[in-house]
Amino acid sequence: MTLRSRVAWAAAASTALVAVMIAVVGIVSVRHVLRDQVDRAVSNEAERVLRRLQAVHDPGDSARLSGVARAARVFSPDGAVLSHGSFPTLPLTAADLSAGRDATRPVLSDASEGVESFRVATVSAGEVGGRVLGVQVARTTTEIEESVRRLTIVFAFTGALGVATALALGWAVSRSAMRPVSRLASAAAHVADTEDLSVSVPEVGGDEVEGLASSFNRMLRTLNESRVEQRRLVADASHELRTPLTSLRTNIEVLGSGEELDAADRTALMADVTAQIEELSGLVADLVELARGDEVDARHVVDLDLDAVVEQAVDRARRRRDDVSMVTDLAATPMRGEPALLERAVLNLLDNALKWSPPGGTVTVRLHDRALVVDDEGPGIRAEDRGHVTERFWRAADARSTPGSGLGLAIVEQVVHAHGGTLVVGESPSGGASMTARFPDV
Repeated sequence: MTLRSRVAWAAAASTALVAVMIAVVGIVSVRHVLRDQVDRAVSNEAERVLRRLQAVHDPGDSARLSGVARAARVFSPDGAVLSHGSFPTLPLTAADLSAGRDATRPVLSDASEGVESFRVATVSAGEVGGRVLGVQVARTTTEIEESVRRLTIVFAFTGALGVATALALGWAVSRSAMRPVSRLASAAAHVADTEDLSVSVPEVGGDEVEGLASSFNRMLRTLNESRVEQRRLVADASHELRTPLTSLRTNIEVLGSGEELDAADRTALMADVTAQIEELSGLVADLVELARGDEVDARHVVDLDLDAVVEQAVDRARRRRDDVSMVTDLAATPMRGEPALLERAVLNLLDNALKWSPPGGTVTVRLHDRALVVDDEGPGIRAEDRGHVTERFWRAADARSTPGSGLGLAIVEQVVHAHGGTLVVGESPSGGASMTARFPDV
C-alpha cells in the first residue's frame, strides 16, 4: 500500500471511529432521555391512580376499582387481581408482590408480552377498606425501541456517508500533500537511472517537505561537486603522470636501443631515470593520500604529543637540505590524531619552506597555543595567489619550472581539516611565506 493510500485510509478510519463514537453516544443519550420520560410518566400515573384508589373504601367493589384507571392493575399481596382494566396480561412476579405490599414510591421494572415491551411502575396503596393493595401502571416502550432503531439507521447511513467523504477528501489531501514527495521520488529515480546530478526539486511550501527538498538539493549539489572534483583530480593526475611516464619511457628506450653510450652519458641517463622514478613514486603516493579525503582512520587515532611529531619531522627535514638552518620553538601540545598523517603534513610544510628558502636562510618552526607556524625567508606568496596554493596541482606562474607536483600543500590542508583544524597562508616577518596550522582544543 502506498503512502498516499495509507494517509487516505487513515483519514477514513479516523472519521469512522469518530462517527461510531458519536453514534453510540447519541443513541445511548436519546434512549436514556426517552426512557426517562416514560419513567416519569408511568410513575406520575401510578401516583395519580394511587390517590384515586385511596378514596375507595370497599376493595370488593370491582366496578369502582375498574373506574380508577383503565390501564391500571390493582392486586393484593397474595397475588389476587382485583382490577386490571386494559392493563397488559403480564404475570405478577415476586418483586411486584413485594413492591405492592411495601413500596411507598413507584418501583420501575421492564416486562414484555409477546413482541411488545413495557415499562411498569408498581407502588403500594397501603390499606384500602381494611385490605393491603398494590397498584401497577404500564406503558409500552416499543415505540422507544423503534425510534432508537430508526436513529441507529440514520446514524449508520450518515456515518457511512461521512467515511466515504473522508476517504475521498483524504485521498485528495494526501495526493496534494504527497506531490512534493513524489517529485523527490521521481528526482531520485532519475538520478539512479541517469546519474544526472544536475536535477533539483522545487523548494516551496514553507514546511517540512520544503526542508526535505532543500536537503535533497544540497545533497545533489554536494555529490555533483564531489564528482566534478573527482573528475578534475583524475584529469590532473593523468596530466601530471603523463610527463614523467613519457620521459621515463624515452630514457628506457634509449638504454634498451643497444646504442653505445659513453660512461658519462649512461651515468647521467641512469640518474635521470632514477629521479623520474622517485618523482613518479612520490606523485603516486600523493595521489593515494589525496584519495583518502578528509578522513582519519579511527583504528589509527591515538593520544599523542604534537610537539614530538613536529620534532621528528624537523629531524627528517634537516637531512634533506643542510644549507638552510631550522629553528624550533615547540610547546607541549597533547591531542588525538593519526601520527603518520600528521607527520606527513608537517613534513610537507617543512619541505615547502626548505624548497623556497635561499642558501644560508632560516626556517622557523613554532608551536604554541595549538597553532603550528612555519616561516621561511623565501620570495613569499603573492596575496592574490594565497587562496590557490592549497588547490590540487596548482602552481604559481613563477613556480611552474620548479620540481614538485603541486600536491604537497593540498595534502597538508586535507590532513589538518581531517583533524578539525584550519590552514592559513600568510607572510612571514622576513617577507617569505608563513603557513599556520591551527588545531582545536582537546
